[in-house]
Amino acid sequence: MYGNRGLVFSELVRRLVAWAAAVMVAATLAGPVCSEVLVDVPDPGPSHTPSSSLSPTSIFSQPFTLDTPAANVLVRPMIDRFGSTAGPIDIYLTTRVGPGTTQSDVVASVTILNAPDRAYVNAFTVPAMQAGEYFLTMFNDSNVASYGWPFPNVPVTVTGTIGPHRFIDYRFPQDANTTFPPASNFKTASSVSRYHIVQITGNPIDFLPPVDGGGGTVIQMDIGNILGNGVSTDGKRTFHRLAAQSVNGSTPVTDTGSIERVFTFEHDGDSSDPIDVKLVGELVGLLATDNLGDASVRATLALADGLGHSIGTDSVDLFSNAPLGFQEEIHVNERLEIFASLTPGALYTLSSSLTVNASSPFGGAGRALFDNTYVVDVVASSPIPEPAALPCALILLTISAAGQRRVRRR
Repeated sequence: MYGNRGLVFSELVRRLVAWAAAVMVAATLAGPVCSEVLVDVPDPGPSHTPSSSLSPTSIFSQPFTLDTPAANVLVRPMIDRFGSTAGPIDIYLTTRVGPGTTQSDVVASVTILNAPDRAYVNAFTVPAMQAGEYFLTMFNDSNVASYGWPFPNVPVTVTGTIGPHRFIDYRFPQDANTTFPPASNFKTASSVSRYHIVQITGNPIDFLPPVDGGGGTVIQMDIGNILGNGVSTDGKRTFHRLAAQSVNGSTPVTDTGSIERVFTFEHDGDSSDPIDVKLVGELVGLLATDNLGDASVRATLALADGLGHSIGTDSVDLFSNAPLGFQEEIHVNERLEIFASLTPGALYTLSSSLTVNASSPFGGAGRALFDNTYVVDVVASSPIPEPAALPCALILLTISAAGQRRVRRR
């Protein structure tokens, strides 16, 4: 016999908070992924590091090359501070410099209001960067040179690929673009060993062999950054397999697993035009409860660009709570979808997670069995459905004949 009682709203909120806490704990316990030094101009010490003074008419840009695509790229220039008063300093990371450079060439930028004296500054972290040449530009919008960018005046061993710095000669202020410094008319330093001190770390992306994505696309995905349990991958699919069981008042059980995968793709026509892509998640499993037992599952899917900007998300929350003396089963077969137009050659991040919970506080039983798997895949989709045909971007709440409530978010 099946019950007809669902969870009250306060209980739903409690469970959602518990799910979020479980994911946070899993991420904390897993710890950060170890980064590698990609580019490094080392600091030989204060006595061997004069500084290039930064001012509106003295702008400096340090080129470097990433020899491999990388994720979680942290850029750390060293900054000198002259005197007790210092204004803001602007730092830009771009794919080019010089006249014609625009905001579309900016990978990241930041304004630092109070930089410490002669120290590395964590300017920004970029979620994913392609291999290629980049420029780190620093600008101090002050008539007093209150900041400097140190450089070694003795030979040092440089890690990675780096080139002579670019600069604006203070004697030619007309070359400076104080509105958008990366577009200044830079000169290149004559000394091939004149590099400014900077350290760049990140996780080189280890792409798997390319696979057919359908629709004339070839997709390459990395192995992925896994947190928690039950996650595995192949060429372009991700598998989540988890189960939680609690019987006769035993300790509540929560298990969770998540992954971030960076991917890129090409089109067989070598076109740079955006391609319609569909990301699909298939969630199959069982929620079973009896005699006041609880069971729940949450599956998420998210897509972001290489700078971490969200492109789309989808998630499903399902739960079962059998009344006293009753049993309840939910045979889960849910589909999560994200539709997007993506640019060939660009980097994207696909994230997915699965969390299961089970408890039996009053001696009953709760089971969340998803070892049959939650599978995430990427496929070409042409054409993308019209907006009117897409699922509504609302929280949908339905009550089945058996009484369970299903919450779906888009």
